[in-house]
Amino acid sequence: MRVANAVKTEKPSFLGRIRQAPLWEKGLMLLIVIGLLWFIGTQAFGQKNSGSQYQTAKAQRGNIIATVSESGNVNAGSQTQVTSPSDGIVQQVFVKNGDQVTQGEKLFTVKSTATPQEKASAYASYENALANYDTAIQAKQALVATLEKDRQAILNAQDAVNYQSNNPGASNPTTKQPYNQLEIDSLNSALTNAQETFAADQTRYDQADTAIGAASAAVNSQSLAYQYTQDATVVAPIAGTVANLSVQPGDAVTASTATATSSSSSSSSSSANGGSVVLSIGNYKQLSILAQVNEVDIPKIKIGQNAIVTLDAFPGETFAGKVVRMDSVGTITSGVVTYNVTINLLAPPSSVKPGMSASVAIQTARADNVITVPSTAVQMINGASYVKVLKKGQVSIVPVKTGISDDTNTEIISGISAGTVVMTGTSTSGTSTTSPFSGGFGGKGGVLFRRGG
Repeated sequence: MRVANAVKTEKPSFLGRIRQAPLWEKGLMLLIVIGLLWFIGTQAFGQKNSGSQYQTAKAQRGNIIATVSESGNVNAGSQTQVTSPSDGIVQQVFVKNGDQVTQGEKLFTVKSTATPQEKASAYASYENALANYDTAIQAKQALVATLEKDRQAILNAQDAVNYQSNNPGASNPTTKQPYNQLEIDSLNSALTNAQETFAADQTRYDQADTAIGAASAAVNSQSLAYQYTQDATVVAPIAGTVANLSVQPGDAVTASTATATSSSSSSSSSSANGGSVVLSIGNYKQLSILAQVNEVDIPKIKIGQNAIVTLDAFPGETFAGKVVRMDSVGTITSGVVTYNVTINLLAPPSSVKPGMSASVAIQTARADNVITVPSTAVQMINGASYVKVLKKGQVSIVPVKTGISDDTNTEIISGISAGTVVMTGTSTSGTSTTSPFSGGFGGKGGVLFRRGG
């Protein structure tokens, strides 16, 4: 009888099973191992770095310049546009760009293209407007005489009422009989009527001024319309330098009255809008910027303050300016109140031209050699300023008295000294999820202080 020998088989080890496993199982196991290592590492790293992190800076001595920043455009001093007072053709031009002219100096002439019928019609309308104006004046003068009569009628009626009231039982001077009730009522009624008549005529008198004003405006309008049909010689309304001359003999122009003019029949000056702009006159050596400052900043602005001007046309360059003028009454636009402030450019180069876009920083205050900290370090508690100070790893709150500020720093008048380390950033708490295999960590913009293990 045969006895079979039992065969004992060994189970493969863990590594042996990995070696014998299919390729996909090996990849899965490797991913599981890496995940476990990452989890253990982040837990250990997070525990080590749990706590709060702060950005800090040192208080130091320096200079602070407080400014109000605005924008605007470059303007020439006393600049005005000169337009044509007539519809017609330019006959002569007496100036060129860059010429210096005095007030009243001839600039150009215009030959009217109006027909004789148009000229006659314009003159007739002007004469009619003059007649209406004279009528309005006479009507008011007539009302002056009427008011005097009304005033006398009131006095007479008042005297009659007073006589009857102050002399009970007296006889009526007209009937020689004692006043009856009907006569007494008639006296009172006459006084009331006189007063009402005076009030009505007074209203007509007041309205006469409105009629005269309208008639005067019509005279001016018709006078200008008549001038549109006349040949004209245009003269300089102000002294200055000629610029932007846009016409030459033979060019057509349309009427406007934004000029001082002298025509063949009369001399006049007027102002209106529209028409062909022929040239400009201004003081182009004195350039300024008109800025519109809001109601919050205007109390900080004073005449004589210095300003730094930058122009879009000259990137990287700055120009000196000074505040020379400011409004005392604001302008309200869509509920926003602004005040016009004029800043003169000091000795600007000839390359700076009117119309260029400008940004202005007006210096409203300056403090030199003072203790400063980043403005983000200053906090408020119940209206009082304080900073968080870091000393020997401990954070404490220190009250401070602040001065002026610029865009980034604030002056510290008292509370801390130069060299004090203050908190400038918001803390970040909790466990870091940065992988220990990612190459470390760091902060920007200052010293990074970590509180905790």
